[in-house]
Amino acid sequence: MFPPSPRARVGGISWPATPNGSVPTESRESRTSTSSTSGSTWRTYLECCDARRHRGETTLRLSPNALDRPPHLMEPAVVHAVRRASTPPDPDGWTRVTIPIGSVERALPELLKLGAEVLAPVELRERITQTLDTLIDLHRRPT
Repeated sequence: MFPPSPRARVGGISWPATPNGSVPTESRESRTSTSSTSGSTWRTYLECCDARRHRGETTLRLSPNALDRPPHLMEPAVVHAVRRASTPPDPDGWTRVTIPIGSVERALPELLKLGAEVLAPVELRERITQTLDTLIDLHRRPT
């Protein structure tokens, strides 16, 4: 078994650390944050794409474990929303955040990956419940 990789906490997010303990400086976000004309054009293009894709939003409660997920496993728009979360964690350590989504169907696998509690919209909360009920039923059957 491999030993756990070292982690470094930056901006409230846990990042994989390099062998010398530093945090990698390039991410999906930083590759678009250049001052050159092409970088600016690319960033504008990505923002326009996100605006077209993200036509709705969902309100979640994220566990401390979800907040520790490496940012490269989440969409940049989700990472930005988590970083902008204005509410402090509740007594259990969970943070309430609103993130952009494109549709219930597209949001479903991403939210299952995060392990978040969906507070709104009701339609998405019900789809999460149906999906989890189906998975529980499948795993209760004898093999």
